[in-house]
Amino acid sequence: MLIILQIYIFVLPFAVSQGSPWHIALDPIYAPSFLVFLGIWAITTGLALKKIGSVRYPVILFFVSLIISFTFSTDRAKSFQELYAYALALLLFLVISPFSGEDKMRVVKTLLLSGLLVCILAIHQYFVVFPELIAYLKEKKIVDPFLVHFVAQKRVLFPFTTPNILGGYLATLLPLALLPVEGKIFFLVTMGITLLLTQSL
Repeated sequence: MLIILQIYIFVLPFAVSQGSPWHIALDPIYAPSFLVFLGIWAITTGLALKKIGSVRYPVILFFVSLIISFTFSTDRAKSFQELYAYALALLLFLVISPFSGEDKMRVVKTLLLSGLLVCILAIHQYFVVFPELIAYLKEKKIVDPFLVHFVAQKRVLFPFTTPNILGGYLATLLPLALLPVEGKIFFLVTMGITLLLTQSL
């Protein structure tokens, strides 16, 4: 089951990035199937809050705050649609928390490998896609100021919708690359360069 979990985690940035073609294919099935998978895992392993130690009280508080927020929401239909995202994150946290150190490192390596693929695609966008796009705009004499300005900036964003989202994603991964993982320097350098290419604060 851990391998299936790693696959879900590896695919995560592509499933949630609304600007990518993968999102269109994965969006209807990714989150619901992931939620069902984690629910089955939690039931079959007898997941209990006592297994996660001192963080169980913040987890309970977070769950209660979700219920209160949903109860007093002015748009319950929209709130219900978004509630599964929080439920997914909370359930994922509860499933991973009791893992052994070795299994947690496997999850970390999966996150880093997924991030590395994102970086490779973003760097490809900078060195290959943007020059081709600039040449295309010149060839077709497209002078839309917003589009020309956006392309001229060469701020990488793939597979996300904005450079800032990619920057935030990489900023959360960089601390994981500081852990004792094989290829630490390679992960740090690649993610650091990509973060700079986003030009995101």
